[in-house]
Amino acid sequence: FTVDGRAQALDGQGYFRVRLPVRPEATVRFVALDRAARRAEAELRFVAQGAPAPALPVERAAVRPAGGRPGRSHALVIANGAYRSLPALKTAHADGAELARVLGEEFGFQVRLLEDAGFLDTMVALDEVSRALGPGDDLLVYFAGHGRIDEGSGRGYWLPADADPEDRTTWLPNEVLAKRLGTVAAGHVLVVSDSCYAGTLAASGLEAVTASPGAGRSRTVLAAGGLQPVLDEGGGDGHSIFARALLSVLKLAREATPASAIASSVAARVGWKSAQLGVPQTPLYAPIRHAGHESGDFVFVPRG
Repeated sequence: FTVDGRAQALDGQGYFRVRLPVRPEATVRFVALDRAARRAEAELRFVAQGAPAPALPVERAAVRPAGGRPGRSHALVIANGAYRSLPALKTAHADGAELARVLGEEFGFQVRLLEDAGFLDTMVALDEVSRALGPGDDLLVYFAGHGRIDEGSGRGYWLPADADPEDRTTWLPNEVLAKRLGTVAAGHVLVVSDSCYAGTLAASGLEAVTASPGAGRSRTVLAAGGLQPVLDEGGGDGHSIFARALLSVLKLAREATPASAIASSVAARVGWKSAQLGVPQTPLYAPIRHAGHESGDFVFVPRG
């Protein structure tokens, strides 16, 4: 592994640290070569403050009804921190409130924020936002809260604020959420889940998100982790590691950016920080299982 031709050592998690002089318009090249001579390359470019960011090769091409109005971006942000029968979560409220602000102010989403939502509150909110959607609209659903997994079946659940840990009929199954999102009229739906075992929402690794953001209906999930617990803190300023990474990446966006690119940057930040804390956490991005994903990707478009 080299950085601008100089060999660099990798730690046990595959991470490295290097100091570089910051020169405007300078490009740093990273090259990885394995024992089978397979090669991968990436570049990092420094842009001077005030200079326009390099344009990304992404077009906003979401499905629009013929002759219809421009599509709108909706967000349902669920932040469950105070649970009736489960331990409180330290960062959920701050994470949800700041994400709601960023989506509304910086990306023009129509945002609904729910804190400590019970099972019925959650289902009613999903139904109400779903009925407001048209074929040209986008929907983002964010959940910060407890999650569970059934070890026998592998089924995952979101736990509403009124969930009974001994009664799974009070839990929200992933397949119920997926089927509901599969029926909404929106062209692109993205679920962002900062909860334990959130990876159970994802389809198998055989399916992938295509590089064409606007092609077909997309139903994707950005999960804070795979099939394991995730950290409720560690991101600083009262945020979880995952939420801090997501907020930072969104605030840096200057051009239309597909969720797959957002997810890649978030995963790198979370992986690095969690490895430093000794509790490895690996976010993932994939189609939602059984939600009718066809192709394409969700796109974040900053205002202006």
